[in-house]
This record gives sequence, structure tokens and C-alpha cells, in this order.
Amino acid sequence: MYKSREYKQKEIELSDKIRELSEEFDQLCKEKRDTTEVLQQLGIALEEFLLFRRNFRG
Repeated sequence: MYKSREYKQKEIELSDKIRELSEEFDQLCKEKRDTTEVLQQLGIALEEFLLFRRNFRG
């Protein structure tokens, strides 16, 4: 399957966002701090990635 430059760029952007939030979550866990906000953001980012993969046309 051919992936356009736009697709690849958006996929990388979303993957980076998920990776950053995951790293932030890990750090907060290590520090025994509240993870509620970052988990909500991570859930949103994962849903956005899933919808992107399902619906992207380009």
C-alpha cells in the first residue's frame, strides 16, 4: 500500500505525540504522582490515531 507524504507526516506526528505522553506517564509513575490528566490525553491521542488510520484518504 502506497502511503502519501501527507499520510506519513500525520502518522509520525501522532506517533510522536503518543510516545511523548507515554514517556510522561512513565515519569509520573516513577515519581508516584497523579497520572489522571496524562492518561486522559493519551487516550485521546490513541483514539485520534485509530480514527486517522481508519479514515485517512490521501
